[in-house]
Amino acid sequence: ISFAENIKWTPAKFTLTPRLSLPKSDIAKVMGLDLGFSNRSEKVYGIQTAITNDIEGDSYGFQLGILANRNMISTGSTSIQTNSYGFQLAGLQNVASNHYGIQVAGLSNVVQGDNNGIQIAGVFNIAHNNSGVQMSLAMNDAQKQSILQIALVNGAYSLSGGQIGFANRIEGG
Repeated sequence: ISFAENIKWTPAKFTLTPRLSLPKSDIAKVMGLDLGFSNRSEKVYGIQTAITNDIEGDSYGFQLGILANRNMISTGSTSIQTNSYGFQLAGLQNVASNHYGIQVAGLSNVVQGDNNGIQIAGVFNIAHNNSGVQMSLAMNDAQKQSILQIALVNGAYSLSGGQIGFANRIEGG
């Protein structure tokens, strides 16, 4: 057994040919560039690109999911909090426990915990605690919202910022 077989992470290196995973990638830690059809990792430091990206730990960098990016650990009916730092871009949906940075999706962005940054979606954004800007064509929703929401329909339980839209609601004041 060689040293390379014992490690469970991709080494940081420069290469003209990134690790290409067909049809699926399942690596504990990614450092660098991860290209594939369906990527699954525990941690990512760098760039991850696939049809779907699934990270079960913290991520730092850029995720491009043709369909979706998911950054969380689900164990049955409960979720373990993980953090996503950086930029998530998805054709359909981004999902994260906590996100710090920018999320852009064709359909929706969902953050179950804290979102600090910008969410831009074609249809809707949802965040539990949103400290930043939510922009979508149809709907934005946050339990606690600070800074700004822009959509046809905006909702928050607690608001310390502004809402621009056709229908705006603040439930708790």
